[in-house]
Amino acid sequence: MKLHAPEGAALPLIPVARAEGVWLHDHEGRRYLDAISSWWVNLFGHNHPEIRAALVDQLHTLDHVMLAGFTHGPVVELSERLAALTGLGHAFYGSDGASATEIALKMSAHHWRNAGQADKCRFVGVAGGYHGETVGALAVTDIALFREAYAPLVRLAATVPSPDARG
Repeated sequence: MKLHAPEGAALPLIPVARAEGVWLHDHEGRRYLDAISSWWVNLFGHNHPEIRAALVDQLHTLDHVMLAGFTHGPVVELSERLAALTGLGHAFYGSDGASATEIALKMSAHHWRNAGQADKCRFVGVAGGYHGETVGALAVTDIALFREAYAPLVRLAATVPSPDARG
């Protein structure tokens, strides 16, 4: 955030007024290509008509129910569709990628503990990999910029070379 400091900012913040497709628009009508896609979760572009219509339709019925002791039709339908595609019997939902990574690490450790191998609790990360900014996700992230500030809190994973054939 130091790059965006108010006085003499090297990179002033860009106030976004609206978004459409791959473009972010500021209040003066300039547009910016959203090459990050809101941290990689906006695969279909901003304000996609079919997605927007489905969200509005869902909001008229049910905006949110926490899945801790509760359920609802749309999540049951999604879970059944996922089960049919994967052959898995259960679904566990997270609110974002870092939380999903955190949940996966915890579920793995919990599985091995229940299997009588509680000492099997180390993880492997891929060189150059980014998996989020929660403490567990940082353990398998291999980007110093994200990890260094929290190093005392992070239990580092083993890092292996990327199998990416491009590099």
